[in-house]
Amino acid sequence: MKNCKISILAMLTIVCMAHTSEGQTNKGYVGISVGAAVPMGTFKDDGMAETGLQLSLLNFGYRFTDNIGLTLNWGGSAYTIDTDLNDITSFGYLGIGPMFTIPAGDVLSIDIKPQYAFVYGNDEFIDGSEIEYTGGSGILFGTSLNFDLGGPIGISFNTDIFSISKFKEASVAGVDFGEVDFENNINSFNITIGVQFRF
Repeated sequence: MKNCKISILAMLTIVCMAHTSEGQTNKGYVGISVGAAVPMGTFKDDGMAETGLQLSLLNFGYRFTDNIGLTLNWGGSAYTIDTDLNDITSFGYLGIGPMFTIPAGDVLSIDIKPQYAFVYGNDEFIDGSEIEYTGGSGILFGTSLNFDLGGPIGISFNTDIFSISKFKEASVAGVDFGEVDFENNINSFNITIGVQFRF
């Protein structure tokens, strides 16, 4: 399944590049954003996760044509788990996928960004113990409302649905406990505001 997802993303990227034309002006941006990470479904109800912090250290988008491009996003979220152990659960990700841009005027555009996400995670408990999760996979479906402020600077309002399906390994103090495959995906709805450097 993972190989299938990677193959689909690779094909979409090739299609995007095939649409590149010499007459088109290449446009891109790199930015940073911060906001709220809102747990959903069983992660909130059964996992007792509370609304946390979402930080994206890299929001990258590059258009090969006026409407088709590529996006790369690196960030993470952290949640407090409301139990007697009072642990903090955090996830980091690197998402990559195609970007579809809808112009909405001279200074406004909307980006739609479906991505495959490489994920890692961590549970930190009040007693100082930790569980580390590596080799994770998931889906990041994002949208950005971009405002061109003139010159190289812009701002964006972003929403993302982040869904984690499994981790290849979970370990405590270096002891590996094998694969973690969730019966129900870990889901979060993220809302952020960002600053972009446009080029």
